[in-house]
Formats: sequence, C-alpha cells, structure tokens
Amino acid sequence: KMVNANDAMASGIEAAVRAALPVSDLLIEDKSGGCGQSFLLIVISEAFANVKLLDRQRQVNEILSE
Repeated sequence: KMVNANDAMASGIEAAVRAALPVSDLLIEDKSGGCGQSFLLIVISEAFANVKLLDRQRQVNEILSE
C-alpha cells in the first residue's frame, strides 16, 4: 500500500474495499496533489476472476459509493 497524502481518506477506502472483497493486493495513491479529491486504486482480488474490466470498475465504484 502506498499513500502519498490524505491518510484518513485512504484508510477509509482501504477498509471499505477489504471489507467487501477478498483482496490479495491493494495500491492506493492520491492523484490530486494532496487534497484527497482523486485516488488511483489498483485492486487484485480473486473475486475479479472471469469478470470484465468495466464490471470490475463498477463493482469497486459501488463499494466506494456506500
């Protein structure tokens, strides 16, 4: 896990993703220059096996919208 800034927001994102998916690896990087408005997430999970890329992205977006 790599966090450049806004540790509280990144920790919340990490907790939500790990609670919803069996995560084997997770990268979270603040891409907003430190203000926490935009994050890059790379999620490696067996739950994504045989799932199309767009459906994976939708699943993560749904997790984070809750």
